Amino acid sequence: MTVVPRGAVLDQQVVELVAKQLYLPAGEIQSEQTFAELGLDSILAVELTADIKTTYGVQLQAADIYEHTTPQAFARLIERQLDAKA
Repeated sequence: MTVVPRGAVLDQQVVELVAKQLYLPAGEIQSEQTFAELGLDSILAVELTADIKTTYGVQLQAADIYEHTTPQAFARLIERQLDAKA
């Protein structure tokens, strides 16, 4: 059985995935910062959602980033997708 991360653990994992896309240390990103503040553009949004699909096996669209505008909000969306799969 695979343990699915939740809460602060998932938030941190999403921050780490965002940091990877932006070539920044994860410590420079706050989970409450908006993707726009971080400089995440549409191309990076596509790459981020692909990383999330690979990591968690959920189906997200790059456009979801514009509706869930922070790593923390995006992590809640991932949680809902994971719960729907369970």
